Amino acid sequence: MKGTFITLFCFIVLIFTACDSGTGLSDDINGEIAIQLEKNPASSAGTSSPYTPFILQEDIVSYDWETHTLTLTLEGILKFSSKPITDRKKFFVTIGDKEMYSGEFYNPAMSYIIKAPVISILGNTGLSKRQFRIDKGYPPHLAEKDQRNNMQLYNALKARNLLQ
Repeated sequence: MKGTFITLFCFIVLIFTACDSGTGLSDDINGEIAIQLEKNPASSAGTSSPYTPFILQEDIVSYDWETHTLTLTLEGILKFSSKPITDRKKFFVTIGDKEMYSGEFYNPAMSYIIKAPVISILGNTGLSKRQFRIDKGYPPHLAEKDQRNNMQLYNALKARNLLQ
């Protein structure tokens, strides 16, 4: 009887601990969705965000989850094209101050490998001037795990009616 009780207790504990599978689905998805630039060195001096704002939620018209293509407002594309973005500069996809994943801007004319998500500094062929794509890596077949497929980010985009 004592063995059955211990087994039942362990089973119940296992069920409750398995409910949080680490996918982030139960986490809070409040906060603005943004693509931020390098961590802000002034953040330790009391600024509210550790990032430099780049593309904010208000700049995003839609996000195509299948291709990870963003369509921006006119103001958003002006921000995107007016910032002097250099090759290999880091970017961070965030919800509020929580980092979902990071990546790098890249120049497709250069020959190097980036295993993290990338955004081309020369634009993407086949897209409108108000769109850009976050690719899996460069070249894509050498990228590690696809960090873009973050369910917490998906749920936040969906909650804000930004998914295309």
